[in-house]
Amino acid sequence: MKLCKYIIGTIITPRKTFEEILHDEKGKKYSFITMLVWCVLYGLNCLQLYFKGETPWPIWINIPVDQYYLWESFFLPPLNLLLWVLFSALIYLFSDSKNAKGTFEQVLSVIGFAWSISAFFMFFLPDFIIMTFYNKQIFNLLLPVYGSLYFVWMIFLCALGLKTVRQINLFKSLLICLIAFIIIFPIGFTFIR
Repeated sequence: MKLCKYIIGTIITPRKTFEEILHDEKGKKYSFITMLVWCVLYGLNCLQLYFKGETPWPIWINIPVDQYYLWESFFLPPLNLLLWVLFSALIYLFSDSKNAKGTFEQVLSVIGFAWSISAFFMFFLPDFIIMTFYNKQIFNLLLPVYGSLYFVWMIFLCALGLKTVRQINLFKSLLICLIAFIIIFPIGFTFIR
């Protein structure tokens, strides 16, 4: 199955895999599936936190703290899908030049794999394991470590994907992805706890 091949390829040979996704008419569909699965799983992780009685660190949204994870489990999937589209749109626009190649749909497809695969393995899985077998104190201790690893891997994969689609150099791709991330980060930080 191509979807499994693309998931494994994003981890092992991302550049080659991104090239294949570019030329696959179902690339956008597969990308949406990986993003949707990751978003739903992360929403279920929030439900797990709610049922364990966990509460988030400071929130700015007018939702009772003891119910925040319940509500987050419902708004997190669509929020992450919107952030994916916004991030893809920003890097597409920032990389636009008369020599840039590729379409927005190709950028969206590649970024969906880069984002969802890195998020699943470096964010969802550690969160799920820690919250299932340990407690919030271990989570607070380890989050900066695996959160940083996730950020580096995600930005690198997204930059590699942007480089592949738009055919621009890697340094410029990294810079564009960092700027776009800085723009969308406050939105995610406001809602995701």
